Amino acid sequence: VSYGQVEESLHVMVNGVCRVSIPQTVGQINRGDFFGESGLRMIGATSSTMVVAMGGGATTLSIRRRDFEGLDIMKGIGKRQRKVASNWSVEESFVGRAMEPRASCVEYCEACGLPMLSSYEMTEVDKAMILNAVRNNKVLGDVMLLSEEQCQRFVDAVYLVKASAGTEVFKRGHKGTAFFIVQEGYLESKNEAWADKRGSTVPGMDQPSHAQFRLGDTFGELALMYDEPRQATVVALMDSKLWVMPQVAFRDVIQISVKAKLAEFEKLLRLVPAFAAAIDNSLFSMLASISEEIAFSKGQVVCKKEEDRGLFFMVLEGSCAVRDGEEKVYEKGQWFGEEQVMNDTEATQTVMVESDTCVLLVLDHDSLNVVLAATGELAQRKAMSKTELFRKQVYKVISSLKGLRLFGNLKAGKIPTEKSPVELARCEVVGGLGEGSFGSVWLVRDSANKREYALKVMDKERLREEDQEAMVSNE
Repeated sequence: VSYGQVEESLHVMVNGVCRVSIPQTVGQINRGDFFGESGLRMIGATSSTMVVAMGGGATTLSIRRRDFEGLDIMKGIGKRQRKVASNWSVEESFVGRAMEPRASCVEYCEACGLPMLSSYEMTEVDKAMILNAVRNNKVLGDVMLLSEEQCQRFVDAVYLVKASAGTEVFKRGHKGTAFFIVQEGYLESKNEAWADKRGSTVPGMDQPSHAQFRLGDTFGELALMYDEPRQATVVALMDSKLWVMPQVAFRDVIQISVKAKLAEFEKLLRLVPAFAAAIDNSLFSMLASISEEIAFSKGQVVCKKEEDRGLFFMVLEGSCAVRDGEEKVYEKGQWFGEEQVMNDTEATQTVMVESDTCVLLVLDHDSLNVVLAATGELAQRKAMSKTELFRKQVYKVISSLKGLRLFGNLKAGKIPTEKSPVELARCEVVGGLGEGSFGSVWLVRDSANKREYALKVMDKERLREEDQEAMVSNE
């Protein structure tokens, strides 16, 4: 809503946070608040405030005046009642309740809606604390393996806000719009609904329902990385100060890591003779993207002779050495297992990590086959005429349609089905692959044929509570 604009609709906040100005900032509106009702009471009423969505945007339920008039709600209101209704204060009308007075000079963070401390100058101690906080974050430090340059970018991008005691920094179910580092104070994360219903009965979903945050602690990164709703409500238990990094800046820093690493992997993989001879030049980016970066500690076995099959390793950081008679050290940029990954054969040597830590780029035979198949298909396409290529694409579409029809018949029970080749009873859990809003994904292995599958485990009770059954059915 713009300042001075003719009001034609009432809005009820569903999600997000909006800043309210007249024209300077005087407050904010949250879920359940409303604004714009004077446009329903009086024709031509103009907005006495300006409402702007903050951070990740906002969602409202809206009704226009012409639709509202069709409901005949105003017929039962007498002239005196209408006059009283039209004299509501500005503060009450744009938030749906009386507001506490706010200093007009205060700026509010568009990413989280909290008042900013613009006059505060970051000290060297603050910079060191922020760097350590980012490095100690399990996801950013251990999983994303952020570089020093990226960690420094966090220092450059954050700014300070304050949260008074009792303030909700964000609420469970809301869209993630910022990453937070505690500068001062004490905050608590609460997730009562999940804890009360399930506790730790679902594998991988047994995190505590309460967590506390103090100086140097971080929170809020998962919702930004996976674009999921907040999984808990964070409340300031005492007056607190937080360093904030908006989602846009956060993702920019994270993507630097991914793009730079893939470019580096691609460059290194081109040096391997077997790959250079077998893979099309345009597909090395694909090869880099399906290779896996794995960190090892000193003394860990990377591969064991006559056991590990079809694996290729390239040293990115640190060093490792052969431990079965032959003395050979592999350092940064060197590789082993070239023949094994190409021919799907067993390792010919046992290799262990020699340095304190070692980061390796790992490629398995099945992943390599994906790229080799793409290379073959690309070669066929280059050899085909445009007519032949078009005909092949048409056949592919027809085959897909036939497959969908067959799937529909199976669901309808029109075609007798054989016993499923995958039986959960004979599958063993290898490890966790990931965790989402409503469950976990596990790597399981069929003990009969040694095939591996990704198994998604979802909590049906929570799905019902969150009204997500239709979503899962569609999926």
